[in-house]
Amino acid sequence: MISRHVRIMRPMVIAAAVVSCLAVSQKLVAQNPATAPNVTYTASGIFGTTPLSGPDLYKMAGEPFTINVVANAATHPTKNGATWAQYTKLKLTGQVNSGLLPGEPYPITSNSTSMELATGNPSYDVFTIFAPVSVIGSQVNISSLIQMPPGTIKNALIHPFTAPVTLNPAVATVTYVAGGVTTTLSIASGTLNATIPTGAAQPHAAAQLYAEGVQTITSHGDGTATLRPLHGAPVDLSAQADVVALVFYGTGMRDASDVRLQIAGQDVPVMYAGASSHYPGLDEVNVQVPRSLAGSGAAEVVLIVDGQMSKPVQIQIQ
Repeated sequence: MISRHVRIMRPMVIAAAVVSCLAVSQKLVAQNPATAPNVTYTASGIFGTTPLSGPDLYKMAGEPFTINVVANAATHPTKNGATWAQYTKLKLTGQVNSGLLPGEPYPITSNSTSMELATGNPSYDVFTIFAPVSVIGSQVNISSLIQMPPGTIKNALIHPFTAPVTLNPAVATVTYVAGGVTTTLSIASGTLNATIPTGAAQPHAAAQLYAEGVQTITSHGDGTATLRPLHGAPVDLSAQADVVALVFYGTGMRDASDVRLQIAGQDVPVMYAGASSHYPGLDEVNVQVPRSLAGSGAAEVVLIVDGQMSKPVQIQIQ
């Protein structure tokens, strides 16, 4: 069993392993849409009474609004980096009030909404949307930028928030383009939240190892270390003075209390098991390969998480 405080104590050389995995990151991040829950992002509030820029053609300043964007937690980002992800073709529904139609909430909808979640800035997390909608019979492009306290977004994947975010008019804005004219309004008050609908429990990720992206870290007797992707090559245990570690990616480890890994049926020392610091949504396990496994040849690797065993992956040990 590994305790949570041990799980965060990774050697720096192992943390560096993720840098060389960029080519496989998209392939490794995978969930099942049939079992992953939908997450609903809901923003509601009141627009500022004075436009920040441009003429308010639809007279929405000072009026209330509500929008909902629904996305499945297994949705793959269209584009992403280490700390941000963009999603497209999401559905938005909601309503806005306009001074052109006093007292009548106007429904809006879009099936081509884009959403971006970013966590890279140490001062704030960012939520943005872009949606082409119809307002009072005219096609209008609406975009919104909301800065939130750091840590609101746990990672850049589709994910619920731990609590509603109070919108700050200094950093929460909506811009709409109508007839070639651009108008920007502040959001004077309101909240943004991301929730899983009642009754749709977040499934626990199954214990799983990926054959792709395995890394070998060799610490040499002279104090130097080398890092390379395994790419199906044999794990080299020939040098007596070398200490060899392997980094595997998978799912199901971050919330576990007991994580074990077996190579050729033998439990090996687990140095870290938990969330990958470089790839949001991925877990990783770093293990030392004992010299007793030298010459094993084809060997099965199995992850065991709280008693649940993953399907094996194959490696070669020389």
